[in-house]
Amino acid sequence: MRLESVRAGTLVRYRGVEAPAELTLRELEVLVLVSGGRSNAQIAAALGVGAATVATHVENILRKTGSPNRTAAAVFATRVGLSAVPARQ
Repeated sequence: MRLESVRAGTLVRYRGVEAPAELTLRELEVLVLVSGGRSNAQIAAALGVGAATVATHVENILRKTGSPNRTAAAVFATRVGLSAVPARQ
């Protein structure tokens, strides 16, 4: 991604890239929150979905990334450049 100043403000230029491990956009969102240490219930509340839906996404993430658990998935997220932004208190 590259930011450029233009007369009307800021222009953002980006180049699309393939999602790691063929994860969907929603799975990427869940993975970022998992890597931030959030529980399924917390992720569900943040995304406005049910905890069972989050559990399904987590299962898919583990399968697609070859991770045996959430901690390994968080390591995968860090390795591919995904990071969680701490929530403001």
